[in-house]
Amino acid sequence: EQVAEALEAAEERRRKAERQSRVLREEEEEVRQRMAEKAGPLAAERDALAEGLAVVQRERDELAAALAAKEAVLESHRAQVAEAEGKIREVEGRFESRLSSLGEESAAAEGELASCAAEVEGLEARRGQIDAEAAG
Repeated sequence: EQVAEALEAAEERRRKAERQSRVLREEEEEVRQRMAEKAGPLAAERDALAEGLAVVQRERDELAAALAAKEAVLESHRAQVAEAEGKIREVEGRFESRLSSLGEESAAAEGELASCAAEVEGLEARRGQIDAEAAG
């Protein structure tokens, strides 16, 4: 009889453990269901954010490439301006040199002109004397 009672008590413990196990499995399934319900929208939001981030990164890369291209053009223009300024300085130097030479030539020509004018005056004075001698 003790064996039968022990078997019945063991059977009762087994049934109780099965009930508790079944309750725990049901609770676990409910928790999994709630997690799945919440995870779906979160996963969709995460995917949408990832897609938006990818778009922003592509736009950033495109803008960076456009900026680099414009900076290259700007550097090219700066180099062209620097080259043109160098040529302008070179031409200005040649003009200043030529102007200086022309000033020197002009001064020399003025000196020669003054000398010629003095010579003409001397010749005119001489002719005046010759005319006076011939008349007299």
